[in-house]
Parts: sequence; structure tokens; C-alpha cells
Amino acid sequence: MSNGSEAPDPETDPEFAGFTHWRFPDLSVFHAHGEATVAAFLSTFRGFLSDPTPNVLWDLRECPLSNLAHDRLHWGVSQAMRSDTRKRPRGRSAFVCRGESDYNVMRILIAYAEAHRYAIDLAAFRDIDEARRWLDGESPPTDRSRRATATR
Repeated sequence: MSNGSEAPDPETDPEFAGFTHWRFPDLSVFHAHGEATVAAFLSTFRGFLSDPTPNVLWDLRECPLSNLAHDRLHWGVSQAMRSDTRKRPRGRSAFVCRGESDYNVMRILIAYAEAHRYAIDLAAFRDIDEARRWLDGESPPTDRSRRATATR
């Protein structure tokens, strides 16, 4: 575990309680449950990249993000962006958060990805049905979701 002055080591970070994963032809769904670690998110994301789909729904409603240190979150996003995403088809990733604090953390992370020109459209949501509609292309996010998007 990092003491805050150095980048965390994913090999020694305690494991996350879990992700349940469902894969469909054009959509991967990850349901997070338990306490989050940056290492678990990275491990799950890298696993997804071995068999990617264009769209991803990250259901984080049972996973508190606001408890994680912001420097660890930024480090995790930078590591994810360094991952080889060439196999991933162009698509969207929707993150459904459980509360205002977690939603705001996700918006900050999306803004960070946007600043670093991440190639996939990203959006944060409070409502899973709205996230699904956005992934299906049926409707743009509403003002209520206050979508943050990152594109190359």
C-alpha cells in the first residue's frame, strides 16, 4: 500500500471485493461490489482489453469511490490510459455512481481522461437506465446526468 508520496504498487495493493462481469456482443457490464482499490479497477480493465466490446457499463452503485485518495485515482486513470487499447472498437463507457460524491469523483476522472485525449467517449450517470439508453444511442444524457465526455 502506498504511503501517499509514491505511486501505489498494484502487485501489493489489497484486492477489491469483486466485479461481476457479463459480456454481450457489443456490451460488457461490470458490476462492482465491496470496497474499491485502484489495483482491482486496473486489473479488471486490463482483463476487459483482452476481449473488448465497443460499449461498457460500469455499475459502481455498490462501490464507494469517494473514499479513495485522489492521487491514487489519478494514478489509476493514467495507468489505464497507458494500456494497449488498440483492440478495443470505438465505443462508449458509462459509469453509474451511487451518490453525489462518487458521481463528482467520476466526473473529475473523466475530465482528467479528456485532458489527456482518451479515445473512448466517457460519461458519468446517476441512473442506470439513462446510462443504458446513452450506450444504446437512443438518447443523449440529460442535464440531470451532467455528462462529462472525453474524446480524441
